[in-house]
Amino acid sequence: MRATKEEILETIPEDRQMGDCFHIHFDNLPHDDNYRLVHGVVTGQGPIKGLEISHCWLEVKVSLPIGEMIMVKDISNGNEISIPKELYYLIGKIDPDQCVHYDYYSAKLNAFEHQHYGPWHQQPEHVL
Repeated sequence: MRATKEEILETIPEDRQMGDCFHIHFDNLPHDDNYRLVHGVVTGQGPIKGLEISHCWLEVKVSLPIGEMIMVKDISNGNEISIPKELYYLIGKIDPDQCVHYDYYSAKLNAFEHQHYGPWHQQPEHVL
């Protein structure tokens, strides 16, 4: 039988239970068509290894001489990560089907409608 969210949270150090990802990325989403705010599920590492956790990051389309690519920018919890989307998804064991992408206007509208920074879509019960 799978543990409840409350039982899982009891096993996680208190300073690791709440991050700032939804708030910080919402505040840093530029009014730029190349950027998307993304809500998804990552698989934890370190003390939270293996746990599925709601997370938020930014994706930006960049133009290179050989074409375009999507970069992930993750500045949550004091990080300054900027890596290709494929690598970020591989490291975080992220299922693209569990990700929701928001442009500037849809992010602002959802924050207004829900009165919080996210996540705004239904999460599976076991996701923290």
